[in-house]
Amino acid sequence: MRDRKNGSFQFVISKGFDADGNRQRDYVEFRGTRTDAKKALTKLQSECDRGEYVTRTQYTLAEYLQEWLQVRCRANLSGTTFERYEGVVNNHLAPTLGPTKLQALAPLQIEKLYGALIERGLSPQTVLYVHRVLHSALGWAKRKNIVVRNVADNVDTPRAKRQQMTALDEDQTAAVLDILESAGSDLFLPALIAISTGVRRGELLALKWVDIDFDALTLTVSRSLQETREGLTFKTPKNGTTRIVGIPQGLAGELRAHRKIQAEHRLALGHAYKDEGLVFPALAGGPINPHAFSRKFDRFKTRQVETARDTAQKLEDQGLKGSAEHAAALAVEGLLAFRWHDWRHSYASQQLRAGEQVLVVSKALGHATTAFTMDVYGHVLPGEQKAAADRHGERIAAARERRQAVGGAL
Repeated sequence: MRDRKNGSFQFVISKGFDADGNRQRDYVEFRGTRTDAKKALTKLQSECDRGEYVTRTQYTLAEYLQEWLQVRCRANLSGTTFERYEGVVNNHLAPTLGPTKLQALAPLQIEKLYGALIERGLSPQTVLYVHRVLHSALGWAKRKNIVVRNVADNVDTPRAKRQQMTALDEDQTAAVLDILESAGSDLFLPALIAISTGVRRGELLALKWVDIDFDALTLTVSRSLQETREGLTFKTPKNGTTRIVGIPQGLAGELRAHRKIQAEHRLALGHAYKDEGLVFPALAGGPINPHAFSRKFDRFKTRQVETARDTAQKLEDQGLKGSAEHAAALAVEGLLAFRWHDWRHSYASQQLRAGEQVLVVSKALGHATTAFTMDVYGHVLPGEQKAAADRHGERIAAARERRQAVGGAL
């Protein structure tokens, strides 16, 4: 430990020799009393003895985050996820915490940032996403021995309510499918696949004919379509695993008919058709933009709701308010108040309510664990909890009756 003329102390950490035989040292500055300096030196020596000492770099958080994005994230995240991470870094982390030295970052600084983001109007859910990005970045720094600890572990994060899901029951599903089919919409078959298998939008639009086994009645989910700044690209499904999902016989028949119509369209276009083997391609054969697909579904719903309102008004004008036709027209708006992704929620909810095994449903959805499936969808089974309690109570009562029948003997 060296006394400095400016009132600080300097600790010299020996790190051995490099490949050329040159001695390697770290110089750590400490400002405070001599007593505090001795305590800090003792702590440093303890870190060295335990092998926990890391080199004091001059990295700012902003510099480190950019390196983390390029070295760790670009190669390991999907294009869309990488762009979201990059947006969090550039829009929320770098402008505020960026100038701070990486190893000087403190939990209180992070909590102040989160509070400021809430005040600026960001939702707690968005701030939690910012936290997950920062926590991941600092976790990688710890694994690479750049920092001693992940300071984000000690940060209190805002509470966010779980987003409410919209899930149709079987009768509602049938009604919506009838609306799609009677309108002659080409969204009918994609919707039928979504409710029959639980596949995500990107997985649906990346589905190829080679993925469908008409003999085994299965489809293989092995890729997903995404839109990035570079355009439309295919990636591995979420969680990075391929899965096989069963399909009903009726759906297989619809797919066969669709393949025949698609083949006729392909022949009509000739060389203008770019055949990529997709089940649901754009008119010229290439992939459909996922966001454009969702907008198409939203426009369809808007048109159907407007038509239903007009029908309801005409029936009222005819004195038929309260009739079955009037009630059906009024019900359309409520039926169509859901997003495309809610087909997936509807599939999971209906399967679990019907008593299908959680493991089977979890694998079909492509979830990493059954625990995650139950965390997301366990609330749809309140009746099952009561039924399970009743069955367990009956077993206990039966056991007590048997015990009483033999005079209480063990």
